[in-house]
Amino acid sequence: MAGTLVLVLYVLPQRYVLSSGFREGSLVLPDPSTPFEPLDARRIAALPLPVRGPGTGSGATVRGPAEIFWEAVLPLIRTERWPEAFALFTSYLAEHPDDRDARREYASTLRAAGYGDRAVPVIERLLASHDAPAIRLALARVLRGLGRRDAADREYALLVSSPSADEGLWLERARALAWAERHPAAQGVLLDALERHPGSVPLRVELARAWYAMDRVEEALELLRGIPDAELADADGPALRAELVRVLTPPPVPPEEEAPPPSTLERAIGARMDGELERAAGLFAAALAERPDDAATWQAWADFLQYERGDFEGALAALRAVERLTGGDDPARQYRLAQLELWTDDLRAARTRLLALLPTLGPTGAVGLPEPPEGAPPVTRADVLALLGDLERWEGDRPAAAERYAEALAEAPDRKSTRLNSSHTDISRMP
Repeated sequence: MAGTLVLVLYVLPQRYVLSSGFREGSLVLPDPSTPFEPLDARRIAALPLPVRGPGTGSGATVRGPAEIFWEAVLPLIRTERWPEAFALFTSYLAEHPDDRDARREYASTLRAAGYGDRAVPVIERLLASHDAPAIRLALARVLRGLGRRDAADREYALLVSSPSADEGLWLERARALAWAERHPAAQGVLLDALERHPGSVPLRVELARAWYAMDRVEEALELLRGIPDAELADADGPALRAELVRVLTPPPVPPEEEAPPPSTLERAIGARMDGELERAAGLFAAALAERPDDAATWQAWADFLQYERGDFEGALAALRAVERLTGGDDPARQYRLAQLELWTDDLRAARTRLLALLPTLGPTGAVGLPEPPEGAPPVTRADVLALLGDLERWEGDRPAAAERYAEALAEAPDRKSTRLNSSHTDISRMP
């Protein structure tokens, strides 16, 4: 075609001598006032050819706006170039607002790009012009994804109200309610659905799942009984049935373990409590032979010697063994050692121990040191000062004893300490 144009507009005027003002019949050439100037062939060849549809020849059709739009927008959707696709949708729908296919695809594209809130009005406009179940289902799903559960359930309710609603729609509505933990509402939907589709295994499995969430475990398991394994597997039910069985199966009772035989130390303490002192003494000796470095055994042996035999020297030796094994930071043990040292005439050791213990104590007990055993009163400064007074009196220094007793009384004026009595704090008895 370009060659024809060149021939007519460029070659023929050069080949034939036609001057201005020439007349032949009705043909009149331009006069010199409008000179003819042939076009450049390169400019003509550069002109774009008209675009035709499929085929060749004069019967080809030019593409319409819809065809051009889809050809442009679909590659953008496939490559997720959302802003460009949205711009095309907006401009096209502004000129062709009645194109439902384009509007439906616009809503789907908005959903795919994560703009469900913008898809809602687009779908609602579609519904206003054409109330189709597929469009309403799309709206229900978008609302569900946005967390607008009540609005979504209203759309689902309209969908399942149709006599042609299949079990898939009922299931989807029930599961949307279950995901929102509205299990009683899901139960109601499923019971209605089973009236429409009484033989539906997926509906029975979903109802059992709702009952399990509502702690109706036995009823849920009973609902699954009799369903063939293959059908149950198709409805994702085996795991639910196994869980229901597990919950209803009581845990196995572990076998009772036989109590280990009492140790030698436990037998010795038991014999002491039963008043069998000779047997207890033999068992304590055996326990110390078995575990000579066990502080608990030495402690029990010291208690036995002091309180059952009145053997202060033996008890003192046993408590010193405990001190060697555990360290000397227990105020109650230090106080008891000082008492035994005083009662066994080891006054220098008792004084040294009490004077070292005094700075570690407060008015109500030890500061920063271990608590006394359960039931034992804490050792206080008043207790130590009173025992120092006993020591001074034991050595015959009654004025020094009176001074210590006065200090003890100042520390515990109400005499609440269980280790103080009137003989310790009656200063008037001191000369």
